[in-house]
Amino acid sequence: MKRFLMIALMGLLSSGAQAALFINNNTSCTYEGYIVAYDINVPGCVMHTNPMIIPPISSFAYNNVSSLNVSPGWGGGYMATTAGGAGSWGWRSFLFNFQGSTVGGTVGDLTCTTTNTVTVPNVCQGSGNVVVTWLPGANVVIDIN
Repeated sequence: MKRFLMIALMGLLSSGAQAALFINNNTSCTYEGYIVAYDINVPGCVMHTNPMIIPPISSFAYNNVSSLNVSPGWGGGYMATTAGGAGSWGWRSFLFNFQGSTVGGTVGDLTCTTTNTVTVPNVCQGSGNVVVTWLPGANVVIDIN
């Protein structure tokens, strides 16, 4: 049911030509994560958020890179914009670890190139996967299972 709801929400958000980001933690583990994105208005092409705490059995939705300006904010004090349209900014990867541990992984591409669907092992539960799916319209779904 949760997956159906997220797909419906993506459809609504993509109709507004915005690239949405969805994070679903379907485990009993707390993760610390960082979203990596790019904005042509920010030097270096790649930005990363300040640490995000992703509690067990939780979901988050963000409309665009500027949705993260206040909470958790971007490292280096950058303020992302959507100036220039959807082609000038986007999501790149998700860096994560089990809270309180350095054990984790990277899902996605840390550069400014195109990224496809990626799966890595779930470091918390010992089974399952963290799956990042880039969908039409540049929407991204991060599923922690």
